[in-house]
Amino acid sequence: MKHISLTALTTLALLGAHAQELRIGTGANLVVSGGAQIVLNDASLVNHGNIAAGNSNFIFSGSAGKQQVMIDGLRINFYNLTINRPSSQLMLHTDISVAGSLAMQGGNIELNHRNIDLGSTGSIAGENMGSYITGAKGGTVTAIALLNASQGIDPGNIGVQISTAVNLGSTVITRGHEQQLNDAGQRSIHRYYDIEPSYGDLKGAVIEVSYFETELGQNSASALSLWSLKNNSRFTMGKPDAAPANAAVRPFVQTYPNPVKGQFTLVVSIVQESETMVKLQDQFGRVVEQRKINLRRGLNTVSWDMSRYSAGTYFLICEDQNVKIIKQ
Repeated sequence: MKHISLTALTTLALLGAHAQELRIGTGANLVVSGGAQIVLNDASLVNHGNIAAGNSNFIFSGSAGKQQVMIDGLRINFYNLTINRPSSQLMLHTDISVAGSLAMQGGNIELNHRNIDLGSTGSIAGENMGSYITGAKGGTVTAIALLNASQGIDPGNIGVQISTAVNLGSTVITRGHEQQLNDAGQRSIHRYYDIEPSYGDLKGAVIEVSYFETELGQNSASALSLWSLKNNSRFTMGKPDAAPANAAVRPFVQTYPNPVKGQFTLVVSIVQESETMVKLQDQFGRVVEQRKINLRRGLNTVSWDMSRYSAGTYFLICEDQNVKIIKQ
């Protein structure tokens, strides 16, 4: 039995060659201790053995426009996973899980009928129109959240906010990208969410779906309403269609990196041009900084310097959305 061990002081880098791969053979073990980095530059990861990821970060990097790479073989349970492949793609050929951060820094992940499991601790960071997860022909992202009289919870930062006045318990949220059909034969955007509470139902809950402009399909951003399908457990958006009273369409708002040491980037994707006031509050609700920002339709990015602020918890208020920021 082969056994490879990497420590927190180790960076394993694969660089250069075309169609390169890190292959874990049958019966072999790759054991990563602590926070080591495994960098696969224009290289695939093929696992037919066992990968014990520890608290490591697997980084798929590459130059703009380079060939597609993949994750293949047996399921891999990552801790942190970073995608930094501008204008390129990471293709899944097996299911994966991410217990920490799935950082989107460049390029896309094609689900390819596979699943990314974020569990109750994993989350997506930095997803934007230049780097996102997609799967128009199948594939899902799942997250689990405890929803007990919760307000504005976005499990795993997968793009749906849920507010409910009742207790739903442990709730599984599944995000997919296949277009949906309503009873009138109309097609939705290329994104939907299945929300499955362990008890109770979603009656009276407020569901707020985010999307990217590339996911509109045949739909117009200026005429979208929330669709509730499959006995009010599947939610998506499309042409106006008897939307429930709790329908809401809100912009996609996110920050990265988070936690932050110096500067972070605010990402706002919005359906129509607007001017908005963005406020940074400390944990006591005091406004420590505010900016008036002109938002254009689509993706907007704003750099924000927090180096002069002390460590602690802050909240960024943008378009009535509240983003928690940890300053280290």
